[in-house]
Amino acid sequence: MAIIPMTASGQDDLSSVRCSSSANEVVPPALKTMYPRPRLILCISDSEAAAPFQSPSRSCGAQALQDIGIEVSLVDLPDDVRAAVGEAQIHQHR
Repeated sequence: MAIIPMTASGQDDLSSVRCSSSANEVVPPALKTMYPRPRLILCISDSEAAAPFQSPSRSCGAQALQDIGIEVSLVDLPDDVRAAVGEAQIHQHR
């Protein structure tokens, strides 16, 4: 039995192949690739922009974020921070 890590492009990464005949030798390294999982939170400050990603939305985006364990949180920004973000976005799109 071998654990062959795959890259994002689907190519195998043979530099870290582990071979084993025992589940006790295979399962712990496999689980180390998954745990501990960080808590992932996507913070959005605009309620209209956040709506497609929050429950009870059934959008593809909402489902995809939920499937991979990303929480969506609506955050309230102080007026000065909201203004600074708006100004930065104007400069970003020039």
